[in-house]
Amino acid sequence: MNGWECEWPTGGVAERHHRDPCFDVRRVLVHEVAHPTLVLGSALRDQRFLPEDARLQAAGCGLVRRRSGGGGVLLRPGHVLWVDVVLPRDDVLWDAVQQVGLSGLFQQYLTNNGSSSRTPSSSASEDMIREALETS
Repeated sequence: MNGWECEWPTGGVAERHHRDPCFDVRRVLVHEVAHPTLVLGSALRDQRFLPEDARLQAAGCGLVRRRSGGGGVLLRPGHVLWVDVVLPRDDVLWDAVQQVGLSGLFQQYLTNNGSSSRTPSSSASEDMIREALETS
């Protein structure tokens, strides 16, 4: 298993957070955000730390809760690189990613796939990945 599939999912932030990915092949999902959205991890349950709805609305910001744990992430168009990496459980990278981390995984993806022109925004997304790798 050497190849990677790259996809640019569409739909709202909430919809994309609640989809179950297909784990049949190596896949990189590069998400672009149309509107500012605050995404809260499932671990953030204390209401004292949640922003008021009126403040979010005034800022033009949506609110989404994801199924996985972790903290909050503010997604802003053009400011955030949101990438999901999907690996089949029997993939040799399943264990290797524990050693090289995601930056090593992205480096392998970019080395093997180069630049692509599948969508108008794909080269900009790949440039963002390269820039993130160079600064990490």
